Order: sequence, then structure tokens, then C-alpha cells
Amino acid sequence: MSTHNLPVIQATIHDDKPTVTSLQVAKVFGKRHDNVIRDIRNLAISQGFNALNFASTYYLDSKGEPRPAYIMTRDGFLILAMGYTGAKAMALKEAYIAEFDRMEEELAKRASLALPDFTDPAAAVIAWAEQYRANALAQQQAPRLSHGNTKGIGAAR
Repeated sequence: MSTHNLPVIQATIHDDKPTVTSLQVAKVFGKRHDNVIRDIRNLAISQGFNALNFASTYYLDSKGEPRPAYIMTRDGFLILAMGYTGAKAMALKEAYIAEFDRMEEELAKRASLALPDFTDPAAAVIAWAEQYRANALAQQQAPRLSHGNTKGIGAAR
């Protein structure tokens, strides 16, 4: 299957890890979101794996009502997506893995950035401003989910 027809996959940062949401998975895989939620809740995995790789959250639907959603790490996504089959599903899994790889490389670059030279206050301010702009842009591009009440799905069952 050609990858140029696949939707763009965008991982975001949550708790310093690249993540995707159940809403993104539903949209990209062409599934109803309630079915993706069911698939996540029916995964036969340990509570420890749940807690580390899935966080329950909610989003506001078109009527402004809260609906359940999940934020998942790379490993959480991989466990969930293993159950999705077919040529399109395989191509989508490959695209998600590539996006997680890209985001992990970006995080590694961020972590390896040297601190500004604090003996030169002007250079330090410029470095801080550039980092502030990059973080603000990343926040604007993140999906609009409420992260205030997230918890591992082991506790949500």
C-alpha cells in the first residue's frame, strides 16, 4: 500500500513521552471512537502495563459534553494496534511507528541541548525565548484534550 494516501500522524508530548490519543487512532484507522475505547478496555494486559502506557482523559464532543478518551504511549499504541489487521492497518502501524521515532528523536535533541551561556545574559535570554516559542508552538499543535484528570486505565475499570 502506498503511504502517500495515509493521514498525517502527529504524536504529542504527555508526561515527557510521545503519545497519541484514542481519538487519533479512531480517525486514522477509520473506526468509531467508542469501539476503540472498547478495544482498549478489553486489552488483556497487566495493571502495571495499563498504568504506564494508557491514561484516561476526556474530550468535549460537539454538544459540549464530556466523553471518555485515552492517551497512549508508543507501547500502548502497539499493543492496541496489534489487533487491527489488513494491508491498510499495517501501513498505518508503520506510519505511527515512524512518527513515534521522529518524536523520540526530537525529545532526545531537546534533552541534549546545552544550557545557554549564563555569563552572557543576552545570549541566555535569546536561548530562553527560542525555547519558549518552540514550546508554545508545540502546545498549539497538540490535540485539545483535558489532561487535568488523567489516570491509568487500571484504576478506571
